Amino acid sequence: MNVYESIMQGLNEAVEYEKGNLKADASKLTTEDGSEVQTSEKE
Repeated sequence: MNVYESIMQGLNEAVEYEKGNLKADASKLTTEDGSEVQTSEKE
């Protein structure tokens, strides 16, 4: 995938998310020291 296609895919996903058609791909983890980490997974 080239840079243009990657940017367009991200923009299209953002629009679909705002319309409520896509769920966010994120998780919240808590580490042993108690700090929290936001992660994001993309396929």
